[in-house]
Amino acid sequence: MATVRPKSFRPAGSPVVASRVSEPMATPPATAKLARPGIYLVRMGVFLALVGFLAFVLFRQITPAFLANPGLNGLILGVLLIAVLLAFGQVIRLYREAAYVNAVVAGETPAKVPSLMAPLVPALGARRQGTTLPGTRAFLDTVRPASTRAARSCATSRASSSCSASSAPSGA
Repeated sequence: MATVRPKSFRPAGSPVVASRVSEPMATPPATAKLARPGIYLVRMGVFLALVGFLAFVLFRQITPAFLANPGLNGLILGVLLIAVLLAFGQVIRLYREAAYVNAVVAGETPAKVPSLMAPLVPALGARRQGTTLPGTRAFLDTVRPASTRAARSCATSRASSSCSASSAPSGA
């Protein structure tokens, strides 16, 4: 019976080859436009309408429970109202960020950078030029699963004592 090997299988002793090099790419990868957050505002509105309808239907049952401690329940409803308004405000704020990203993807140079996108301006500029930033590899290494990082560190450093027991040939 044939053994099925995963795509990432590398025979023992074979050299590790870097899959990504920070050389300029021939063509930047094709990307789709970033969706505007309007659909999420509609979903949020529909959800609030359903909750309001449910509160209207259950008004007679809710009233005695609310009046048992009106101060605390009023505080809870006030905090809920503030949280809902802040959530709507944050989603509305995403319109500027989406418009900025879509303009950059289209090749335009927007005059004003939204505050949420300010840390990404160097990365977007490097992407437009077809290169990557030097810190990108380090960032991607933090995102990878721990098992992948451990396998890579074992393969790249032969003198590591933590990997020697697991990578030593068996039967010797």
